[in-house]
Amino acid sequence: MKKLNIIGLLMALLLSTSVSAYVDVTYQFNAQNVEIAAYDILNSDGSEVGPFSGELLDGDSTTDGEITIRFPDSLATDYGYAVYYVSPGYVPLEAIATWHSYGDSAAYYQDYGLNFYKLNDCRAVIDEFTVTNTAYPNVPIVINMETGLDATMLSAFSLTDNQLEYIPPQFIEEYYSAEIEVTLRIYNSADSLVYTETQEFNVFAGDYQAVSFTWIPGMEGQFRAVITTVVVDDQCAGSVPGQSEKSFTVADSLPQNECYTIINGLYALPEQPVIGEDVTVYFNKITNHANDVPYGDPGYDLSPIPTDYDAIVNGPAGISFQDSGVLDANANNYDPEDYSFTFTPSAAGMYTVTVSGSGASPLCNGLSNPVESATLQLFARNPDTFQVMFQLSDAITGAKVQGAVINMDGQYIATDANGIATFTDLAPDTYGYVITHPNYLTISGSTTVTDVDQVIFLALTPGDGEDVPIPAPSAGTTPEKKEEFGIGVSSIRIEDFQAPGSDVPVHITFSNDGNQDLRVKASVVIQDLGIRASASVDLDKGDEHTETIWLPLDGGIEPGIYPVRITLHSDETQRVVYRDLVVEG
Repeated sequence: MKKLNIIGLLMALLLSTSVSAYVDVTYQFNAQNVEIAAYDILNSDGSEVGPFSGELLDGDSTTDGEITIRFPDSLATDYGYAVYYVSPGYVPLEAIATWHSYGDSAAYYQDYGLNFYKLNDCRAVIDEFTVTNTAYPNVPIVINMETGLDATMLSAFSLTDNQLEYIPPQFIEEYYSAEIEVTLRIYNSADSLVYTETQEFNVFAGDYQAVSFTWIPGMEGQFRAVITTVVVDDQCAGSVPGQSEKSFTVADSLPQNECYTIINGLYALPEQPVIGEDVTVYFNKITNHANDVPYGDPGYDLSPIPTDYDAIVNGPAGISFQDSGVLDANANNYDPEDYSFTFTPSAAGMYTVTVSGSGASPLCNGLSNPVESATLQLFARNPDTFQVMFQLSDAITGAKVQGAVINMDGQYIATDANGIATFTDLAPDTYGYVITHPNYLTISGSTTVTDVDQVIFLALTPGDGEDVPIPAPSAGTTPEKKEEFGIGVSSIRIEDFQAPGSDVPVHITFSNDGNQDLRVKASVVIQDLGIRASASVDLDKGDEHTETIWLPLDGGIEPGIYPVRITLHSDETQRVVYRDLVVEG
C-alpha cells in the first residue's frame, strides 16, 4: 500500500504553432458527483494562490461526472494553475495544470479523463501510550484513584510532495482528514473485559492527535490496557487496525515494602518504515524501592534502583531483534529517564515491539517486584513505487492517438485506443522519454518521480514521424516478476440475531489475490466476551475459499450488540474486518 493519499497530476499541453484564444478542457470522471476549485499559482511551492484567471464553465460542481474548465490562451503565471477535484467517498485529486495555446486566436477543445480512487488499507499509528497515576505519576496505579491513559495518534492520511502546498479550506474537514475510532479496552488477569471506551476523531493528513482516557479502578491486581485505532473513513476500501498495549499493576495502597517499575511512552520512528530502513524505538522507565514505612509517615522513602530490562521485536520472519540487560537507576525517584534501541525490518509485514522491566536490586529480594511491559505494533512496507500515465491526443482535432510508441529509459509501451500508456513500478528517479508515431512529429522530455503518481497529457503535432517498433524481449529471458501478496474478502455472513448459549457460525469467503501461495489463518474474536476461534488453510494464488468458524456463546451473556473482529492473516499480509453480533434475550 502506498503511503500517499493524493495523486499529483502533471498536465502539459503541446499545441501546434497555430494560435488560440482559449483552451476548453472537459474533464470526465469515474464518479458522478464532483466538486472542483481552481486558482492561479503564485510561487514555486504552490503555497500561495490567487483567483483563477480562467472560467469554470459549468460552475464548481457537477452531478453527471463531467465538467468543463476554460483556460486562458497564455499562462497567467509561470507556475500554472492549481486545480482540486473532490468526490464523496474518494481520495481528493490535485493538479498543476498548464493548459494554454501560446496566445493564439482560435479556440481549442480537449477531453481529459480522471479517475478517483480509494486507499486499499488505511492505518492510523498509535504510540506513546502511557498509563499513569494521575495524582502520583511516579508510583503504580492505586484502587479508587484516577488513572490517566494517554496516547498519540498519527493520521491515516499523509500529504505528498507535489509542489502544491495550498489546500482549499472548504475541503479540509471532509476530504483531507481521516475519520478514526480509538477504543480503549482494559482486561484483568483472567483476560475478562473490565472497562471499554471509544472516542472518534477527524485528523488532518500528517497531523498528530492527542488521545486521553480516564479510568478509576475498583479492585487491585494485574491489568492489561489495549488501545486500538480503526480508520472508518469512506475514502478507505479497508482498514488495518493500529494497536498499543500496556500491562500494569493496581495496588490496594500507595507502595510500601516493595519494588516496582513503570514503563511508558513506547513509540517508534519512522512510524511506517520501509524494509531495510532503521527503526528507532523509544521508551522511558522508573524503577523504585519503597521501604517498610507507610506512605506519608516520617521516614518513608522511595529509592531509585536499577532495572532488569528486556526488549524483543517479532516480525513476519520471527524474532527481528532481542536485547536484555540492566539499566542504571534513575537520577531521582520521580522523573522517568529515556532509552532507545534500533532494529531493521527485513520483510514487509507487522512487527510487534515489547519492552519489559522489573527491579534489579538486592533490596527486592523477597518483596513484590512485578514485571511491567509495554507493546507496540508497527507495519513495515515494501519500498514505494509509482506509475506514470501518458495520455496522447491530436493537437489539431483532439482525437486520441493510438499506436504511439513511448520509450521511457529503455521500456517501450504503445498507446491504446484511448491514447493511454502506463508505466508502473517506478522507483523515485528522473526518467527520460521519447514518443514516436509514423504520422506525428517526434517529441521528447523527462519527468521526475518523487512520491506521487503522475498523469502526463501531451498533444502530438501531425507531420512526418518515425515508425519505431517495440523491441522483442531478448531470447531466453523473461521479465522478473515482483512478488505480490494480498488477501481479498468476498463476503462475511453472521446470522442477524443469536441467543445466549447458542453456537454462532461465521461464514467467511476470502481469496488469494497475490501471485504467491499463502497459508492463511482466519481468526474470529469477540473481545468484549473473551471469545475467540480460528482455522488455517493453504490457499494457492488466485484461489477462493469459504471457511465456517463457530463461536460458542455462554448461556449467561447479556443481550446487546457486540463487535466481532475477523482477521485473515499470513506471514506477509493481513486483512481485518469488523461486524456486529446481536444477542437477544
